[in-house]
Amino acid sequence: MRALGTATLSGGQTASRGGLLLACAGMWAGIALILLAIVDARRALLFENLTGLWAYWLRTPYAAFSLGQAALWLLGLALASTSFLVLRKREPSAPIEEKRRAAAATGVVLLILLVVDLFAYRGVAAGRTITTGNLSAAWLDGLGWSGGWKPVGVALAYGLTVWHATFLGLLLSGLAMVYLPSRLEPFASRSGLSGSLWGTAFAVPQPFCSCCAAAWAPTLVRRGASSEFLLSFVVASPMVNVTTLILAATLLPFRYALLRIVSGIALPALLAYGVVRLAGGRPRPIRCISEPTTTSGSPTFDGNAPSSPSQLVVRWLASSAKLALWFVPVMLAVSAAAAWLFEMLPGGCVNNLGSVLVASIGGTLLMVSTWSEIPLAHQLIASGCYAPAATLLVVLPPVSLPCLAILSTCTGQWRQAVLLGIAVMIVGVLVGVCFL
Repeated sequence: MRALGTATLSGGQTASRGGLLLACAGMWAGIALILLAIVDARRALLFENLTGLWAYWLRTPYAAFSLGQAALWLLGLALASTSFLVLRKREPSAPIEEKRRAAAATGVVLLILLVVDLFAYRGVAAGRTITTGNLSAAWLDGLGWSGGWKPVGVALAYGLTVWHATFLGLLLSGLAMVYLPSRLEPFASRSGLSGSLWGTAFAVPQPFCSCCAAAWAPTLVRRGASSEFLLSFVVASPMVNVTTLILAATLLPFRYALLRIVSGIALPALLAYGVVRLAGGRPRPIRCISEPTTTSGSPTFDGNAPSSPSQLVVRWLASSAKLALWFVPVMLAVSAAAAWLFEMLPGGCVNNLGSVLVASIGGTLLMVSTWSEIPLAHQLIASGCYAPAATLLVVLPPVSLPCLAILSTCTGQWRQAVLLGIAVMIVGVLVGVCFL
């Protein structure tokens, strides 16, 4: 009888384990379908050759829509929601270690899905640009608005251009906040040149623009990241963007391509290390966001690893939403301020030191979506403004006024943010002088 009872218990645990993994797999598949529908709404890659209702019935520079996306989204939502409810039902009877392993696996799968989605978003656009040779930074037109409304139009156009990258950046940041504490801290907490190098390495698989990279600042500071790690990550994410380096090598003259590639690899760690040495200090506890809580008042983020897949998903979505409520309004408001400042700079471009200075100041403050520096530099090279073009290749990607404002707010180290902006300007001037 005892043997029979043991066998029955073992069989029940096996069935519970199988049900838990099956529910996790269904939830992963549903989330994958939702992300696929969203990336297609940004890049229009699934239904290009279809006609009728399933074709893209609306195309804009910022999004394209098809009924097929709605079908994918609804199917993914139904699959993910149903699987999540099954998880919540099965988890109480599952062994603790099994739930923890399932939660860890869920974190890995979510990370992979988000990174794949991010590279699909970047890669499709880069491939089309290489194929057609058509470089564009149309968002700078600011929706065609003029006068005092132009900075607002530029900020809105910028937000529409980077909405998908911002969305993914917030989801990745929320996931890191609940999933990476013990895994990230041994590397993120390192200081000195080692911390700068680890921050650069961490940025390689995350090709964000400066504003989207800054969305990670709250998470990294909460995880005890050193100033060197934080600053090098924010600077490196747009600088070592793989698709940007490929586009530079493919579409720019050799010495400009070499400049963009070398500066992208070398500058982040060196700038972060130098700025921290000059400014001193470590990031203080974040004041820009508060801990997310559930409706029952219990914390959704307590610094401990989630003990089940459903708990990880709830914490992930709550943390991402909390970040979005703070980050998106700040990004748009400061983007409008940066556009207004850029409008105040003198116009015209000639190949001289004055234009290099203007390009260095304006390029450091201006917010651009990832690899927008390449079409801008390409246009300047074609018009004979060689030195300003080189300057913009170096100063446009790493930081912007919104990025610096977010860094200052989240870390409490305004001196570091100011010095980082000044350091980028100085490097831009030195590079431009070399190309005069």
